[in-house]
Amino acid sequence: MKKILFLMLSVISFVSINFAQTTTTEGTITSRPNNSTIDQGFYWDNSFRGRWNAFGACYRTKLYYRGALLRGQNSFWFANSSFEVGLEQAIASYSRTSLFLFWQPVIAVNFLVKIGYSKDFTKPALLTGSGDNYNHALPPFTGLNPLNRKPVYLDTDTLEIEFSPTFTFGGPAGPGMIALIYNPTLIYIHNFGMNPNQYYLNNRESIVLKAQDIFWNHDIKLGYNITGTGMSVALTSIIQHVQSVKGIFRAGVFGSFSYEKASIKYPNIVPYFRGQVGTWVKDRYMTQYFAIQVDTGVKFKF
Repeated sequence: MKKILFLMLSVISFVSINFAQTTTTEGTITSRPNNSTIDQGFYWDNSFRGRWNAFGACYRTKLYYRGALLRGQNSFWFANSSFEVGLEQAIASYSRTSLFLFWQPVIAVNFLVKIGYSKDFTKPALLTGSGDNYNHALPPFTGLNPLNRKPVYLDTDTLEIEFSPTFTFGGPAGPGMIALIYNPTLIYIHNFGMNPNQYYLNNRESIVLKAQDIFWNHDIKLGYNITGTGMSVALTSIIQHVQSVKGIFRAGVFGSFSYEKASIKYPNIVPYFRGQVGTWVKDRYMTQYFAIQVDTGVKFKF
């Protein structure tokens, strides 16, 4: 893992040098002028996420304030500096309420911190023994027990603390921008009412982990953004692992597409769509490998 991270940082350093050298003084690769300002104000974001393998669906609503930072800086690096702070509510087979802070000090780096408290409507399945012994990712609606041993259920609440930075580097390529994006996500999970060393089935991520554990998700994209259209495409690789179980338990390769652009007639309404389709090439638990996910919604600016 250390060798992989070192190689990744080396690539990022090389691309970032090219990124700085290929920008011009007339504007930025995001089509914003160097002294551009952020659209400040309150936003209401509503979205629906659906996925297969692992199967799941979730409605999410967010109310937040977006503000600009360093507006007086006539610089490419600080043109999009901003922050967002607000409240998020997710509803699926659980209800999770979270406070979040998003901070983008420079154009190529941003940070997301989220603290959430969730209540599961379906009781989590407690397991006996090592998490390596369970094959739980059978197709849904088959009527089959997704665990190879009879589970024990417990009513519990969960605290989740998430930290997720994003590093974006690239440069102009034809009518758009090509970029390398690395987004590692760390989620500390603390289940109240459980033994900290007790294994259980986390339905949200379809993984087995301990009652107190850390979940890692590494999202690495090589993407192309078509300037002015709101559209981008990417080749995405995902690597996931947990602190309590050694080694990578899931890795996949996906094609991704996203669209986000304000309405021409109603500029304060911003619809968006994000989707990815591909395969898990390595999985400790899955019995199927094809996977697809769709995330669509709309933002309203007051």
